[in-house]
Amino acid sequence: MKKLFFKSVGKSLGSTSPLVWAGLDVGTSKVSCCIARLDGSGVRVIGLGQNVAKGLKGGAIVDMGALEEAVRGAVSRAEDMAKETIAGVYVSVSASLVRGDRRLVDTSIVGHAVDDVDLRKVLMHACQSLDHPGYDILHALPTGYRIDETPGIRDPRGMFGDVLKADIHVLSGLRGALRNLAACIERCHLEVKGFVLGAYAAGLSVLVDDEKDLGVTLIDMGAGTTTAASFYEGALCQVVSIPMGGSHVTSDIARGLSTPLVQAERIKTLYGSAMASSSHELISAPQIGEEEGSKGTQVAKGELLRIVRPRMEETFELLRDQLKSSQGGAYLHNRLVLTGGASQLAGVRELAEVILGKSARLGKAAYLLGYEDRVRQASFSTCAGLVLYAHAQEAEFVPVNTNVVSKKLTSGFGRVGAWFRENV
Repeated sequence: MKKLFFKSVGKSLGSTSPLVWAGLDVGTSKVSCCIARLDGSGVRVIGLGQNVAKGLKGGAIVDMGALEEAVRGAVSRAEDMAKETIAGVYVSVSASLVRGDRRLVDTSIVGHAVDDVDLRKVLMHACQSLDHPGYDILHALPTGYRIDETPGIRDPRGMFGDVLKADIHVLSGLRGALRNLAACIERCHLEVKGFVLGAYAAGLSVLVDDEKDLGVTLIDMGAGTTTAASFYEGALCQVVSIPMGGSHVTSDIARGLSTPLVQAERIKTLYGSAMASSSHELISAPQIGEEEGSKGTQVAKGELLRIVRPRMEETFELLRDQLKSSQGGAYLHNRLVLTGGASQLAGVRELAEVILGKSARLGKAAYLLGYEDRVRQASFSTCAGLVLYAHAQEAEFVPVNTNVVSKKLTSGFGRVGAWFRENV
């Protein structure tokens, strides 16, 4: 495993203008780009772009040319709206490409107060203890500190003792998939400023501090993947995912009603619900192979709902089982927040509460100014979180101790793991 350690060199990130950041959310069904600027009121969105995604499956590229075209389209629309030309982007990474490890590490602090050097040491120890060939570190996130016998310390700087212990959650991405994604984005004449776990970015944009402190599980419902990210005492504690999402519901409708995928997506959006119904209201389902403009087959709405609900039940049941069986399975908290495009399906919140047995709300981006009507759509949560993540960095990072095969790869990935700024 390549281990990345970083130091600030004091430059602001952005595009051709200072204090401008861009996030690129690359998903199975769509590519979204968000450009934001820091002004006197906060982080303000100045450009948004979205394009139908092609060429990506399960978070990995299957058609480089098709994905490049989708990225170019989304970025171009955002640049036109912002009247800015961006040079680099923070890019989301699907949880299907990421593995998490927990490490308990320590360092001596005898004779001095804890400082940033000590925090760097425990992060380095955690990362150096990993041995996963083919993976690169994305984030190293402390979930808690202990000094001697005093647990539950959030920020130990300035404190004295003999031994500083830290519980570190290290998230690593599959190197080959990240390399391909970086290559695709570079073909669009953009620099990858950093890769960020998509669910982590979504959490930054939709969760409030009290939720993250008291305990919450964010469920990011995408087209091809559904991810659960649990937060407790302000830290990301657990991430699990299943290869199932909104596109599977669309496929079920297409098969069940013998209708084209485009029509199945339309029917799902207009009439779909995760809560079953006996409604006899009729809806039109154009049949595969029929001429355009034909009336199609009339189907009772209740029949559609009997197709949708089983898939949604399966999604939440599989996610529940993953949460219970994974490392740190105690992190299924009393609070659920649903976000992502598939969470907009009617009845999803109610079904999640029934199957997972927890109270739930729908999460929308809450910390950005400008274009609120679009930014606060659940499908933009990750993209919004990416620019918030970029803003939090405030500086450019360069590697100070890396085991790097390629300088070109380092330039893209050097900011991927800009986790030092996050934590120290």
